[in-house]
Amino acid sequence: VMSYGDLAGEVKIYSTAPQSRDCTQSEYLLKLADAARWSERYGCRGILIDAGDNLCEPWILASVVLQNTTTLRPLVTIQPGSLPPFSAAKTIATYAFLYRRQLSVRMLADDDRQESADRLIEYTTVLKQFLECEGTVTFEGQYYSITDQEFAPPLPATLMPEILIDAEHEAARNITATLVVTPQFDAASPDASPVGSPGLSANGAGCGIHLGVF
Repeated sequence: VMSYGDLAGEVKIYSTAPQSRDCTQSEYLLKLADAARWSERYGCRGILIDAGDNLCEPWILASVVLQNTTTLRPLVTIQPGSLPPFSAAKTIATYAFLYRRQLSVRMLADDDRQESADRLIEYTTVLKQFLECEGTVTFEGQYYSITDQEFAPPLPATLMPEILIDAEHEAARNITATLVVTPQFDAASPDASPVGSPGLSANGAGCGIHLGVF
């Protein structure tokens, strides 16, 4: 994943973690730790950890990355259908409390329907409110209802995660007009055009592109 503000700005490279379905049980932990170490050694900002029903839990894999590096950011994939926003925020804050390290998160809609994109907007809004709160959160929306929910440990502003939105589908692209987040595109998609596309960088968060290396 390559994230950038503009062509003249800083380019931030994220490598991709090996997937558990492609490795044997005995070798996977070593391969993940090795991928994290070489990613840091060669200057990557972070490493993408995918989520899926046929993959290991990404939040647990993030701990392996943190334990084997000093600056590399786990880029953890989140789907609203797999984890409540409170639990996601709690995990991010707990990692910050334990390791004093910054994570990144990749927000991915459950499917390409507009309803899923709307839910992702609301999910990300709630997630950010928890991460930015100084005590309790109250929120009333279509998909989430929260009243005076306490949140701890508090997340220092310096450890606030970078939030990337998977914007491959048209429904998800409109999210960046609502939230200050970084849109991410798949270079293999015929509609992927982050540079120069109207509105995609209007919030000042830049944009990113997902590349494959052969």
